[in-house]
Amino acid sequence: MNANLVKAKELLEANDYTCVLQKEETIFTSTDRGVKPLLQWVNESKDFTGFCAADKVVGKAAAYLYVLLKVKAVYAKIISVPAVHVLEEYGIEAFFGEKVDAIHI
Repeated sequence: MNANLVKAKELLEANDYTCVLQKEETIFTSTDRGVKPLLQWVNESKDFTGFCAADKVVGKAAAYLYVLLKVKAVYAKIISVPAVHVLEEYGIEAFFGEKVDAIHI
């Protein structure tokens, strides 16, 4: 894991965040659930190229949103097998605590 991803993971685990985007000194955080923060960031049209993300739960839909955000690495506490495949397909490094067959809401 690179330094930005380590920092994003630490922020996620030390706070009540559901999602953290980190690149150098620039940090975006959210406490919203689901894909809501990712959709907001995609709609804001900011440049997240090269950011690292830490998220509580990443399913296939979230993985595609990370592709749109152009992040370079994702850490998820829980990630689905299809999400890992999506991230790998687009060259995004995937790290996780637990890998599950599917995300059940």
